[in-house]
Amino acid sequence: MLSAAVGAVVAGGGTFLALGLPAWEASARRVAADRVQAQPGLRSELAAADLDIATWVTATIRSGLVGAGVGAVIAVLAWGVVGPLGLVLVPFGVAMALALRRRELRQAAEAGRKALRAAALEFAELVSLAIGAGLGVPAGMERAGVALSGAGGARLGALSSSGSEPWAGIEALGAATSVAELSDLGRTLAVGVAHQARTREVLLGWAGALRASQLEESEADAAATTEAMTGPLALVAFGFLLSVGVPAVLQLLGGVSGVRF
Repeated sequence: MLSAAVGAVVAGGGTFLALGLPAWEASARRVAADRVQAQPGLRSELAAADLDIATWVTATIRSGLVGAGVGAVIAVLAWGVVGPLGLVLVPFGVAMALALRRRELRQAAEAGRKALRAAALEFAELVSLAIGAGLGVPAGMERAGVALSGAGGARLGALSSSGSEPWAGIEALGAATSVAELSDLGRTLAVGVAHQARTREVLLGWAGALRASQLEESEADAAATTEAMTGPLALVAFGFLLSVGVPAVLQLLGGVSGVRF
């Protein structure tokens, strides 16, 4: 009976995949994309991770379908034990799959923002060097964009040589990704075009302040990590003392009790 039920689920799933999935997925993708557009925080994370909305929505929907399929299979296999109660595993599998996708997006967005901040600092220093060598702001930006490294540097370098006002694109990227440093850099470069004489000093001062801020954040993170490790290390030390001290004390007490006066 169980094998017949599993066969029915597989057959029904195959029919759905062949007939109904493409149309349903297209409709769900449109609805999900509209909801993503209505959530600024989610849009910002996608922009920071350099992910296309349609691609991410499609991958997320398919992950949800995989989670539902896994939950359905487990529910069928456990039918003889828990009965219809096992059907709750289907929405649970969908929820777990969507939660994992969201977590992966947050991690990718945080990594993208970190790369963009590092690229902004490198870009500001390179532009200031180019200006010091006698280049103007636009030419300095183009020269600095070629020398940038990393994923964030590639995105910033592409903007530095695009359009007649690349600083506007940098400011827009900062707004889209919620990276305030990029927006500040774009505004600083925009002002520098009109007041080029002071641009090099302003950029160097801005880069120095950003580097100091990043150093403070790194020190705070290191201190927080150290504090978080204090408890586990104390437990390890206590366990070591117990494992070594208790047998020694018991052996000592056993030797004393064996002595006859």
